[in-house]
Amino acid sequence: MFHVTIGTAGSEPPTLEPDIQMTKAALLYADKVRLCSAHYSTWIYALEQKDISVSDMIKQTYEFEEMIPHMFSNKVEIELALFGVRRARQSLRSKNPTAQDIALREETKKIGAQQFQDLKTRFGTLDLERALSEFDCAIKAGLLEIHRFEIMETENIGASQLRGTFTESVKKIADEFTSVIMEAVSDCRTYPMFDDGPASIVKA
Repeated sequence: MFHVTIGTAGSEPPTLEPDIQMTKAALLYADKVRLCSAHYSTWIYALEQKDISVSDMIKQTYEFEEMIPHMFSNKVEIELALFGVRRARQSLRSKNPTAQDIALREETKKIGAQQFQDLKTRFGTLDLERALSEFDCAIKAGLLEIHRFEIMETENIGASQLRGTFTESVKKIADEFTSVIMEAVSDCRTYPMFDDGPASIVKA
């Protein structure tokens, strides 16, 4: 089996065009492709906001709960905010949702969609939807794997920003990216395909 590992460090302004073109080229020849993109593998989480599921809404309530102590200095405000988040979580978990429960879900969906729209406006060159549509068929066919950064799965990035440890989180992402790149170079079971960023890491 011919396997390819693609590594892209991205550019400024951020664009996913290299990711799309390199993935298309790799899929022409490879049986399986793994994409580790500094941009797509990080911003893929923003796509989940576009049409957020109830399970992701529930997950977000836990993230908000972790963030709240860093958002307020007054103990009463913290307790009130925590109470509100926990009530929202209880509503979202309802197996027989009331009209009020359904309204909360619809409002949360609207907020998620607006957050995604705000991201699109802020980063006009970062066309996540196009990249998703290009990759989706290959992912469903089992031909393409998107690398998901471990820290993005396990750590609350919003909370890290509030508590002042965001720089450490970014370093962990950079270290993991470098690890994937170097592993691809040393692993004879995959063929490395990099843009200038990862290539310079290997050269160094």
